Amino acid sequence: MPTVDQVWRQALPGGTEIVGGRGGLYNEVPWVVALRPTPPGFDSLRGGELALIDTATAQRLGVSLAALVISLAERGAGSIAVLGNVPPAVVGYADQRKLPIFCLPAGTDLAALEKRITETVTEERLRLYQREQVLTQTLMGMALAGAAAAAIVDSLAELTGRDVLLLGTDMAPEAASGAADAASGSADADRLVKRLVRLLSPPPASIVGADIEDAAAFIGPVSGREGRTAAYLAVVAPAAKLEEGDRMAVKVGSLALAVEMARRQAVADTENRFRAEMVESLLSGELSERAESERAERLGFDRKLSHAGIAAQVAGQRPDALARRARRLFPEAICHLRGDVLVLLRPVEDSSPSALRKLGQSIARRLADDIGATVSLGIGRAYSGLDGLRISFHEAERALDIGRRLFSPGSVSFFGDLGAYRLLLSMDPGELETFYQENLGRLAEYDSKHGGELMRTLAARLERGTLAETAEALHVHRNTLLYRMQRIREIANLDLEDGDVRLTLFLAIKAGEVLRTA
Repeated sequence: MPTVDQVWRQALPGGTEIVGGRGGLYNEVPWVVALRPTPPGFDSLRGGELALIDTATAQRLGVSLAALVISLAERGAGSIAVLGNVPPAVVGYADQRKLPIFCLPAGTDLAALEKRITETVTEERLRLYQREQVLTQTLMGMALAGAAAAAIVDSLAELTGRDVLLLGTDMAPEAASGAADAASGSADADRLVKRLVRLLSPPPASIVGADIEDAAAFIGPVSGREGRTAAYLAVVAPAAKLEEGDRMAVKVGSLALAVEMARRQAVADTENRFRAEMVESLLSGELSERAESERAERLGFDRKLSHAGIAAQVAGQRPDALARRARRLFPEAICHLRGDVLVLLRPVEDSSPSALRKLGQSIARRLADDIGATVSLGIGRAYSGLDGLRISFHEAERALDIGRRLFSPGSVSFFGDLGAYRLLLSMDPGELETFYQENLGRLAEYDSKHGGELMRTLAARLERGTLAETAEALHVHRNTLLYRMQRIREIANLDLEDGDVRLTLFLAIKAGEVLRTA
């Protein structure tokens, strides 16, 4: 079917003016209906029709133009042409509903106009059918034969004589043809893409038409896996020349691109599964030395370099999308998805603890910035060789697990910093509880009953070298600290000058932290 704009240009008489509802100029016109001089005035509507109204006929029927327009809009009319005056209130309503309203020249023969529009719609239907056959045979044939998306875009541009753009879901151009491609990188092309991006906010769920500065376009989604939108296709025409054939081009082009993307995704899925199996086999250590070497080489693993294992978990993120982003962000690493945990096996030049901590923080920050979600991360120590890679990976998993249990979401935990926690978490929970109660139970009970600060004071004292540093950390006077330390000795019956006692208390405090996360 032709668009409202096409019917305006091809069938409505010269001098016809659009007075409202420009936002619906690219609606389809499947048929035309005219107001009859006898009730009910209009036959039943199926939707999208162009309605012809003579205000004189409406007056004889005893109905206002405003009432007619509202009734037609509610029944699904796609546009209205009026012979007579159109009040401002009707114009405002049309703008709100994006319902194009035209004002016909005085003396227009509505019967002849209805016939001319009918002929235009019929001829356009036949032309569109023929065009659809050509587009479908060519583009779907290319897609089924394995042509790339860029080739399909080029062919679509050649068949339509239009500029064609394929935008990713991130609104970045993936392929372009025609003038858009020739002007790639130019200010004109940049403005075109930016304008399209604005029109895609919010993204359309179906094909829509829109004006773009001195041009116009039909824009539609390209379906991907599980019905999700994988890209957007735009066919751009000069101003006042966009037609229904361009909408057809977007429809058929989107279907062809969906087939190509499904094929490409299937190939990528197969490659990812194969790659995942190779990574898993290396991490399991169950292969022969020769098989390990072959797989390591195919993955680009250099045995001569030191590698650090990194395990990350991202809140509320689809795992497959996370893996794709990670491969783009960290091309130097082997990226692998294990359940809901993202694994990175990354070569490192500096294997010092401080460098590895900074590396973990940098990776977590880049992931969080790119995805906009909380990232919890564990990083192992750096080793060389495949055996070392496995050790670092298991350390990273352990660090991630400990960090999630003990620290807040979004923590970055280096395995080398978790010595006491690693020991305590390996203990039987019942034994750990007994250890805690034997050494700190009385003190914890006193604090609980009296709202005291003795447990916090003891922890601060054990972590700092001098009384002055401890008092400063607690923001208390030195005499207050001395008084608290004396109370700790009395209540818990502890000799804080004994090195073994201090070590035991330090571990007991950490045991309490572990128990609180159980």
